[in-house]
Amino acid sequence: MAAERTCLDPRATLAENVRTLCAYYGLAGEGELLADVVYRLTKECLAPAARPYWRSFSAINGTGVPCQVSVSLGRSVRALRLLTEVGTPGTCMAERIRDSSVRLREIIELLGMHSAAPEVNELFARLLPKDPSGLGQWTGGIWFAVAAMAGRAPRLRLYINQRWGTIADRCRRLSRLLLDLNRPWAVLAWHDAATFLAGSIVPYGAAVDITPTGLGAIKIYYASTGISSRYWTILLNNLHLQSLTRLVEQLLTRWGLDPAHSQAGAVLPSLVLPTHPNQPIGVKVDLSCNHTQVPDTEAIVQLSALATDAGIDPTEALDVLDLVYGEPLSTMSVDAIQYIGVGGGGGEPIHLNVYISPRL
Repeated sequence: MAAERTCLDPRATLAENVRTLCAYYGLAGEGELLADVVYRLTKECLAPAARPYWRSFSAINGTGVPCQVSVSLGRSVRALRLLTEVGTPGTCMAERIRDSSVRLREIIELLGMHSAAPEVNELFARLLPKDPSGLGQWTGGIWFAVAAMAGRAPRLRLYINQRWGTIADRCRRLSRLLLDLNRPWAVLAWHDAATFLAGSIVPYGAAVDITPTGLGAIKIYYASTGISSRYWTILLNNLHLQSLTRLVEQLLTRWGLDPAHSQAGAVLPSLVLPTHPNQPIGVKVDLSCNHTQVPDTEAIVQLSALATDAGIDPTEALDVLDLVYGEPLSTMSVDAIQYIGVGGGGGEPIHLNVYISPRL
């Protein structure tokens, strides 16, 4: 069951959730380290004075809660995943980016990733505006994700807002970053895919893995103005991911969208770029439950059916939902289950992603 809500300090509730999840995932030895990492990342945004949570400060969840636990079903290795951001509600974007940079140095030190610092500096130089006010109209500049799995060192991922400059500017700076990292094959794969992406969607963010030696996998997120099932069929066929087409259509239909033309902003596609030559590109499609307004109890029913369609066991998602949110689930609104996603390719099996706003 979910940790009892801590009225005085929600950070303590989240830390207890992290320890509980570590035990669930067989990571008992990492519990205190991960709890420390998460506490450092959330010590401003989850401070008691930050309540109540406002969507105008954090866009991680429709609830305004500035942290999220996710589950990826169907992968060969299970992992604890948590997303959050640094910053005090009410502060400007310049302060939030500055504080995020300071906290990132702390986390890199804590996780022993010192060798990654030069490439992280290059990442910031390429993907963040010199004047942070360029991101001032948005609710987020940098998000942090932590992942841990048995037998492996914890991983860190940064999500960086790219909704500044023209679309051409966004493509150029992401391409330059890939070339700086000596990944010309990734630029070619991305540009080939972009031929089929043009029109209804535009790049709006990048997710970058931080490894002990530098930057790892890079994922590019897109915002959609409404995408039809025909669009997905063409895109996935050209990326040799036909096996995902039916699952994407099932996702749209089960959450009440018209496959002929889904509503703007409801579907968020992303491309996982290859880190090695000859590695295929991967695709992920996330659906915002806040756009469809499918309540939590119905979302559980549809998730279980979607998992059955894909031949995937949903138990892990149901267990984690119980651990970080618990009962009762809402029969009327979207509170716990914020996004549902499907993905595959890039050397990964077909998988389902479930994104949960914890009860804090």
